[in-house]
Formats: sequence, C-alpha cells, structure tokens
Amino acid sequence: MKINQLINWGAFSIAVLGTLFKVMHWPGANMLLIGAFLFLFIATFLSFKANKENELGDTSNYVLCILLLLLVVGACFKTFHWPGGSELSDLGHIIFLVLPVMILILNKENKVSNSYWVSFLILMFVIISLVRTQINTLVTEKDNREKIEATP
Repeated sequence: MKINQLINWGAFSIAVLGTLFKVMHWPGANMLLIGAFLFLFIATFLSFKANKENELGDTSNYVLCILLLLLVVGACFKTFHWPGGSELSDLGHIIFLVLPVMILILNKENKVSNSYWVSFLILMFVIISLVRTQINTLVTEKDNREKIEATP
C-alpha cells in the first residue's frame, strides 16, 4: 500500500471519529479533527507530487493544490470558530463549486491523481457532516427558545 493511500485512509478514519465525537460532544473531538485536517494537509502535498508525476501542467497543479489547501484551512477555521472562519468558509463554498468542474476539465487525459480526488472527497465528508451538526444545533436552540418563551 502506498503512503498516499495510508494517509488518505488515516485522514478518513480520524475524520469519521472526530465528527462522531463532535456530534456527540465527547471530549477529544477537536484533537481528532485537527489530526484529520493535518492528514488532509499532508495528503494535499502528496497529491501535488502525484499530479506532477502524471504530467499535469505546473500551473494547473499549483491552482488545484492551493484551492484544496484553502478549502482545508477554511473548514478548519469554521469548525473551530476561529476569527475569519466565516469568510474562509464562504471562499470554501465557492471553491467547492469551482473545483470539481476544474478537475473534470483537466482530467480529460486522466492527469489528476486519485489521491487528490480522495483528499477532496474526505474533506467534503467532514464539511457536510459538520454543517449538518451545526444546522441541527441551531434548530434545537430555536426550539428550546420557543419552549421557554411559551412557558408562562
């Protein structure tokens, strides 16, 4: 098994555990998610090397990897409620719309590495899971406020 595959499986496993811990409000969730984001960060650099070996042009390779890194950093900032998280998250949403189209255009000759695709999909899993968690939390808080206001 290649190092890229090990890192991607590690990132996926840690992301699943971190998301579960975050949803259940168990201790250690933040550390697991930071570990998953670090693994994804490393996987992005390894996919850069794999893309270069697949003869993807330098400009395209730099753009793809920078966009994926921005997506990882934005998700990390938003997840941990760090300053600038909303702006980076908005930028990440735009990237989320543009990146797959760009990959499909560049992937006509199968030059984008599989490890890049896997890193992108793992990150999307984490983002979607955490967004659902945030939405559920907001709905629960709203319901609780309505119950308190309705109580005489």
